[in-house]
Amino acid sequence: MIPEDTRCVFWFMGLSEQLELPVSIAKLPSLTSPSLYELADNPDAKRALWQQICHDEYNFFPHAE
Repeated sequence: MIPEDTRCVFWFMGLSEQLELPVSIAKLPSLTSPSLYELADNPDAKRALWQQICHDEYNFFPHAE
């Protein structure tokens, strides 16, 4: 079980459908991508993952100011 006060980014990799998460977790930032095996040979999937990372980069280091 994930504690209610968790503050992190979740990476959902290789899932074919969206998970049903508790509300406290679902509102946290998350990244989605194909599996690592698929990412290795798919430049478009890598690009999409990097776009997600760049969009939410402030969530990776929220206390870095």
